Amino acid sequence: MDHLFQLPDLYSAIRIPGMEYAVQQAGWSYPDHRHPYFEFLFCISGEMEQWVNGRMYRMYPGDAIIIQSEMLHRTETRMDCSYFDFHFEVEVNVIHMIFQLAAEPLLRSEAYPYVSEWVFRFINRFGEQLQTMMAAEKKQGAAMMDEMSASVSQLQIHSSILNFIGELASDLIHVQHRLHPSSGIKPSQMKLAREAAYWMEYHLHTPINISALAARLNVHRTYLHECFKLVYGVSPSVFHQRIRIREAKKMLQTSNASIEEIAHSLCYSSASHFSHAFRTASGVSPQRFRSANGPSAKPAPK
Repeated sequence: MDHLFQLPDLYSAIRIPGMEYAVQQAGWSYPDHRHPYFEFLFCISGEMEQWVNGRMYRMYPGDAIIIQSEMLHRTETRMDCSYFDFHFEVEVNVIHMIFQLAAEPLLRSEAYPYVSEWVFRFINRFGEQLQTMMAAEKKQGAAMMDEMSASVSQLQIHSSILNFIGELASDLIHVQHRLHPSSGIKPSQMKLAREAAYWMEYHLHTPINISALAARLNVHRTYLHECFKLVYGVSPSVFHQRIRIREAKKMLQTSNASIEEIAHSLCYSSASHFSHAFRTASGVSPQRFRSANGPSAKPAPK
């Protein structure tokens, strides 16, 4: 027997812990917060100011933003507006990493016209079903047929969002390749680079030696460096430095840990080494960044 195609088990899972379509008046705001999920926010009408990790993104109708997990963010409005928003979590590590490492969160309407098309198509198709499901949750003892219909609706909603997230992930990869042309990358090279990036991303508070990381991945340091630069456009060391600085900004914004404590947590050899690296990457000292973006700092060590 000849197989036209034969695939191994295909697995992809998504969780959607929150979704809303809302209208807000001018002056409304949602305070600084963070959560372990990605968030997709789409501006339907009016204007919105979305602050992510200390940076403000002004959103107009048709614009969307993808907020990475654990990023500190808040929303403010200067005029009446409406928006569509959902949180999501993907279990496939590589897909999670594509979104977590995206360089630019804002999706302008002129560059991503299909985003608007999908949002309005989704609302038109599922809006009434979602309202019915919301009302049913408030009732007790729903009939079995209602439960079955709701389950089918949930499956259809998940399917639509999963397909949309797949399109976004594909676009993010293309943007990465456009910023860092990398023709001729083999799947094995991309897999190696992404595994290295994923390991560094989730071991920020552990000392990392690139040679040891290469050994962990069963390759030579030079080969890891070549593959990583092909995929991400920078060396593993530069990438590691960038994500440590990103984490330092989060800690400066949300905690009262001293500069020495942050330096130690992120495995810098000293507070002065950390301060120098932070100033080089951000243009300001950690103390000045905190005074402008975070809670009151502990007195800096003299």
